[in-house]
Amino acid sequence: HLVEEFWELLKWDVQRLTQGKLTTFCHAIMGAGSPLDNVFGFVDGTVKEITWPELNQRLYYNGHKWMHGLKYTSIIFPDGIMCLTGPFVGRYHNVSIWRMSGMEDILQKKAFDTNNRRIYVYGDPAYLSALGVIPAYRGYLTQAVQEFNTAMVKIRIAVEWGFAKVCSQWAHLDFAPNLKTGLSPVGLYYIVAVLFSNCHTCIYGHQVLEKFMLDPPSLEEYLYVPADAV
Repeated sequence: HLVEEFWELLKWDVQRLTQGKLTTFCHAIMGAGSPLDNVFGFVDGTVKEITWPELNQRLYYNGHKWMHGLKYTSIIFPDGIMCLTGPFVGRYHNVSIWRMSGMEDILQKKAFDTNNRRIYVYGDPAYLSALGVIPAYRGYLTQAVQEFNTAMVKIRIAVEWGFAKVCSQWAHLDFAPNLKTGLSPVGLYYIVAVLFSNCHTCIYGHQVLEKFMLDPPSLEEYLYVPADAV
């Protein structure tokens, strides 16, 4: 029920993520030390380990992490709220799940600031060919490029803080023996955990807020419910 009710909210909140709001995010990220003025969030993928599945083991196996799992893509915004797409089977690369998620199409249509200038999310070098993402530089790096990467790494850590909060609040997500595909809806657990973590941020805050000096939405604003119903 929660996934059906709030899935569109988690994937891309059309009402909240207006051009004005995205512009505010760009300013907050630049104020935190970004050399770019056209980045409104940070993207990364995460893989959540599951019990060795009885079927389709190769699809679920993630060679980079050496485990079977489900993958998700998240964007964290400077106000501490995360959006999410997934789950996808563990074998897929981050760019592949980015494309399958439909986020490229969403950003092509929605990611503009108040001057109608196209803006982007920032990711690691794995997102080199992903539309809507400015990736970190890789390969031979000049001094200037190294300094750029270093400056962005210090800010991009926000997405790792987002992942860490979800797992610290919902520790069962890291207990693979209980996460068995075919026996329980393991793919939905992480989605609901992100939703609840966003609600927690609305009420109690997030360390991301201290870095970008923004306030989170209220719980009523985030869930679009009357104040007396919360």
